Amino acid sequence: MRVRLLVFAVLMFGAACGDRLVVDPLAALEKDPDGVLAAATPTYRATYETFRVWLSKPPTTRQITRVIYAARPPDFRWDIDYVDVDVPMNENVVLHAQSAEYCTNTAGPAACYVIEPDLREFWVQAFTDSPWESYRGVLRQMDVQVLPRERIAGREGACFRWTTHGPLPTRTLQDSFEGCFTGDGVMLRAAMDFIDMRVEHRAVTIDDRVSDADLAIPFPMKAGPMPLRTGGTPPPATVTPSPKH
Repeated sequence: MRVRLLVFAVLMFGAACGDRLVVDPLAALEKDPDGVLAAATPTYRATYETFRVWLSKPPTTRQITRVIYAARPPDFRWDIDYVDVDVPMNENVVLHAQSAEYCTNTAGPAACYVIEPDLREFWVQAFTDSPWESYRGVLRQMDVQVLPRERIAGREGACFRWTTHGPLPTRTLQDSFEGCFTGDGVMLRAAMDFIDMRVEHRAVTIDDRVSDADLAIPFPMKAGPMPLRTGGTPPPATVTPSPKH
């Protein structure tokens, strides 16, 4: 009898181990995408390409932006390289728990500037081209549909489409957003349409390792206000920025 019980226990233990081995890491995400993604704080380094295609122009008309994103909460860094523009340029935003720096290689010698604390959130959103961060709150108020999974940059992702409640006359950024994410919350792809332009962010490479160098400022610090690529003065701290895309 003892032998039978022992064999039964071994078989049950093996079955339990087998179940753990075949657990689907994307199942929890597909069951509750808003909850899982809102709480996700993954550590990773990824390179994204952003494509902007104007629907009112020939299909070959597009603009590419390359973004290298490093996250080791509470530290983050965005390296943004505008390549298909009249004047190619590079911008960097480095974000810490209580401070942030903006760096650029234009408007004089390459340098980094302190982002004022009361304008930190505004300029981080204005410069980083980060669709998921910008729309995280908006998406929680939308209906979500699970799409077929995709494999991007060597990672399998669960994919979703968020839409507003009820029908709208046209598909705009305000009524539709599509994205794919890994089980731990890394964005693999995001796509959106508005007016006559479609924007898609797609991961090219992803690495789970983030070093101190990945989060360091790329240029020396410089005193004074940071240069603005469009001129003018920043808005008051009480102004809440609108999503870029």
